[in-house]
Amino acid sequence: MKKSKTGSPVKNQENLRKNKKKSPVILFCGDIHGDFDHINEVALKFQPDALILLGDIQPDAPIEELLGPALETTKIWWIPGNHDTDTDEYYDRLWLGPLEKYNLHGRVADICGVRIAGLGGVFRGQVWMPEKDSKIRYNYYSPQQLTRRVGAAHLWRGGLPRRHRSTIFPSMVAHLATQKADILVTHEAPSCHPKGFVMIDRLAKAMGVKTMFHGHQHEDRVYGTWDGRIVRAVGFRGVVDMKGRIMMPSIVDPRETVRLVDKFTWSSRNPCPRVLRGMHPQNKTKVWAPVQVGVEPCVEECRIPAPELTRGSLSATLIAINRNRSREYAAFRCLRMDVSRGSYVGKHHKEEY
Repeated sequence: MKKSKTGSPVKNQENLRKNKKKSPVILFCGDIHGDFDHINEVALKFQPDALILLGDIQPDAPIEELLGPALETTKIWWIPGNHDTDTDEYYDRLWLGPLEKYNLHGRVADICGVRIAGLGGVFRGQVWMPEKDSKIRYNYYSPQQLTRRVGAAHLWRGGLPRRHRSTIFPSMVAHLATQKADILVTHEAPSCHPKGFVMIDRLAKAMGVKTMFHGHQHEDRVYGTWDGRIVRAVGFRGVVDMKGRIMMPSIVDPRETVRLVDKFTWSSRNPCPRVLRGMHPQNKTKVWAPVQVGVEPCVEECRIPAPELTRGSLSATLIAINRNRSREYAAFRCLRMDVSRGSYVGKHHKEEY
């Protein structure tokens, strides 16, 4: 009996395992806003092949001081956010510092064998605010066009105004649309987010992108498949991997926490005016309903004081239900905040409550 030239199945599996290309470990980091401790922690713990910062970095000291441990461990790529051009210091530390050549904004780079495209910054009405229809309307097509028209008094360092160096121009989108990529990272959100843009969807489609990551909204969202692509929102100071798995949980933006607590504090101190609706048919108690001019009042009203929001708590539920959607008495119809991930989920799922 002749031996098979291909060898035993066990040996074949071992050879395939050895020859199988190891997939790179690339992590995506949500808005940092000046806090870099968790970036160094993640870099040292997981030893990734690359880290990509999704904007709003705002370094308040030299990058080599803030990200020293991470820079010694891995390569750090980045795209700018709208706040990264707030000051001269932010700009110089990012655009002219050690991360200068790792800026992904407006280009495609091969990172560990994965083609990743970057579109940083935000849309600004002075330049361009994309419409939902197919028509493209803009005031300035390119940075050069804006520079020629604003006048010398408004130039910064002899060129484009600093604020607009984190503005998305139509020329940048057009340039990226001619290229191909596996992953697209943006600061702005695509249209699957309520504040997102269809233009980003069109760009991803033109580039043949399979996966998208975005920041800016400070929300950790798993959109799943959207328009044929996997889309992932990375929350405030959160970190996820290429498959969207959480490596470092995001947190609730402290500014959002203050606003929510203030809103609910105000709501608890200013009860909704009510009117007697009638008598309950069984227990003969009075049934009250909140008053709103021009709208049929509803019976149910629920006010729950806001709990202390901490990263350690698994979730906190903040509810202010007024089915009339009165501006004066209901900031949110139904809002569930997942503090452990910093996400706002179930906004329209009133059946949970």
